[in-house]
Amino acid sequence: MDISFLRTNFTTVISAVFLILILKTVTVALSASAFGQSLRSSIQTGLYLSQIGEFSFVLAVAGRAYGLITDDTYQIFLAASILTMILTPFMINASPSISLWLTSRPFSRKVEKTRMAVVREVQTRRSGHVIIVGFGMNGRNLARVLRESEVPYVILELNSNTVRKMKKMGEPIFYGDGTSIDILHKRGIDSAKALVIAISDAPATRRIVQIARKANPDLYIIVRTRYVSEVDHLLELGSNEVIPEEFETSIEIFSRVLDHYHIPRNVITGHIDNIRNDCYSVLRGVELPRKHLQNPPPEFVLKSGDILLFIGKEEDIDRAIEYVESGRITPT
Repeated sequence: MDISFLRTNFTTVISAVFLILILKTVTVALSASAFGQSLRSSIQTGLYLSQIGEFSFVLAVAGRAYGLITDDTYQIFLAASILTMILTPFMINASPSISLWLTSRPFSRKVEKTRMAVVREVQTRRSGHVIIVGFGMNGRNLARVLRESEVPYVILELNSNTVRKMKKMGEPIFYGDGTSIDILHKRGIDSAKALVIAISDAPATRRIVQIARKANPDLYIIVRTRYVSEVDHLLELGSNEVIPEEFETSIEIFSRVLDHYHIPRNVITGHIDNIRNDCYSVLRGVELPRKHLQNPPPEFVLKSGDILLFIGKEEDIDRAIEYVESGRITPT
């Protein structure tokens, strides 16, 4: 860089520096915003990358060699590029304050509101998404997992305060009643892959299942309900899966009790699988069936299809399971 040229053309060089910083910040911010980043995050990204990269020097030298740029233009570009690189650490340090100030302006708030509306509408039109009805604890946990797994989803919620709060946090949430077929169509029920109903209103839940199944015969419907007694009716209406809270609570209770008594984990898992495979029929009955168990005699020979049950202390059972899983015996 020619220092004397910089002194002589200081105003021109500084103008070029500002032009470069503004153009690169705006360009990068728009690109980041197009990929779903918030306005503030997009502006910070633009400020981080606002300097001229060193590869540009290679292009400038080549352009000068082929007569595409004059010596004066090359010196202006070179000086401006070096100054933007010098300013980079200061730009990075100041970027949080600058982006916060810019996004607090009325115009920026309007831009962000418009951007979020477009993003939500695109997410709604996307096929293969999940529709979540109800944004309580179950809905929030599901949305978090879907977001981390990059599965598209939209949310319907009747609590206006929750909708306003979650919209500010970037959630694709809408105020609406899931029992309305028009609302479900707006949220893309025709092209959705799954519907999760996580509300405590039993009549509304049944109504949503009915109209959703009619609107999309291929839709996978999962329902959370409070009582096991509601399972059969919801399945008849078209639900694919119904998860009653008292059922899952009972599983958690007996699993913890059995674990406290050092029952092997494979036995506990077997109980859980049996109950779920019976579609909750065991829990609807009066009591669990009982079986009388005994140890085999020493001369007993295991055959294909036999079930091996270990009874004893926890550490002894663990050693026995390790022995079976080692490959000497193939467990069934």
